[in-house]
This record gives sequence, C-alpha cells and structure tokens, in this order.
Amino acid sequence: MKRWIFRDAPPGAPNAAWAEDLGISPTLLNLLWQRGFDTRDDMDAFLSARLASLRPPAHWPGVSEAAALFVRELIQGKNPGIWGDYDVDGITATTIALDVLEAHGIAAGYHIPDRRSEGYGLNVPALERLAAEGYGVLLTVDCGIADVEAIARARELGMTVIVTDHHLPPEELPPAHALCNPRLVPAEECPCPDLAGVGVSFFLMAAINSLLAERTGRRYKMDDALDVTALGTLADVMRLTGQNRVLVRGGLEKIAGARRPGMLALK
Repeated sequence: MKRWIFRDAPPGAPNAAWAEDLGISPTLLNLLWQRGFDTRDDMDAFLSARLASLRPPAHWPGVSEAAALFVRELIQGKNPGIWGDYDVDGITATTIALDVLEAHGIAAGYHIPDRRSEGYGLNVPALERLAAEGYGVLLTVDCGIADVEAIARARELGMTVIVTDHHLPPEELPPAHALCNPRLVPAEECPCPDLAGVGVSFFLMAAINSLLAERTGRRYKMDDALDVTALGTLADVMRLTGQNRVLVRGGLEKIAGARRPGMLALK
C-alpha cells in the first residue's frame, strides 16, 4: 500500500484571478501553489522557463577565472585537449566544447575513455599520450574533481589543467589550475547546484565564446548547443527546476528540429 506524503503548501490560497492571467486552469493554479509557488511572477517564471532567465556565466563559481585562463593559454599557442566521459552527459559536454572552439577556427583534440579498459575519470597513460601529441591545455568535462594523482601528473607534463565537473567534491581537491563545479560553493551561492556536467560545460563555453569573439570576430550561437545540453541533463536524471528547467525546455525545441544527424537518428 502506497503512503502519499504531501508537500507543505504556503499558507492561504492563491488568487483565483492568476489562473486567467497565466492562461491556466484553476487545478493547475492550485498544484503550483501546492508546490510552493506563492506569487504570480514565480508561477509565470516556472511555466515559461524563458532563455532570458539563464544566469550569465560570471554568476557561476569558477567559470570566469577558468574561461580567462583557457583563452590566455590558447593565445600563447597551446593546443587544447578535451577529456570527457563515456556516458551521455560526458559526450554532450565534450560536444559543446568542440563545437564552440570549431566555430572560432580552433582545432581541439578530445579523449573519451573506454568504459571497460579505462573506466571513469582521468588516467595517467592516456594523459601521457595526449601530452606527447602536443596538447598543452587540458579541459575536463563531467569528470576530474576526484582525480588528484592523474592531474598532478598532467601538471608534471607541463599541461595547464582546467577541471569542470558536477560530482560531489572530495576532501582533497585535485591540483588543477582552475576548478568549475557548482558543488564547490554552498547551494545558496550557486544559481543551480544541480547542473549536469553538460550544464557546467555550457556556461563555461559561453564565457569562452565571448572572450574568443573579441579576438576572432566570430561568435558561436549558444542556442545551438541547447539540444545536447538538454539531452545530457535528462540522461543524467538531474532535477528539472530552476536553470535546468530553462535549459531543457529550450533544448527540447532544438531537439524537435533535429539539426544534428545524431538527433535525427535517435528520433
């Protein structure tokens, strides 16, 4: 037998006129109230999930510093390498990084670990191979926050390391030159502590895109990355509230268009 546990709704009741203002039924109005949306504007923001409500990259912990460092290393002539993960979140996060750099005429290498032979996260042999191939700046997506030994080795090899991740940080953080992880700060200090790895990649690459545009005169349209951002967020089963809800709603519209051959194949 199931036991239902109801949310604690705000005291009182919603203004019945809000239903007409928002174009919703009285039943949906009451459900939103039950979920804790106690103002008309809060309900409207939840229902519309407008892209304009996405927080700028500078509002995310570590993003501005990491973007500035990454672009500075590119200007100094270092070749970028992206280290992703073999799940949907990691692959989509890698895709965004590669797409943005390609839009600016920058060829980047990437490594997706083999699930069986390498496992999750960074490993020293593959890092040594990347360093030998001439990659001087390493950007991790959806991984790296716990890879202390591997990142220490990457630094020994002369690589500049920027870690972007969303997994719970351990007590000992890796010795990266920059860290981007929404869980590195208290939840109340982050616009969305429940970002997927692809979400972190999206906001970092948006910052990098702006900095590169000042030098290349080109600009990647970040809206074009919303399809893979939504896919990675959904596949990692992240909370569909706040910024995640905005990213996924915008991304579902892009997925419907199936601009990417992979999306078309999945459909």
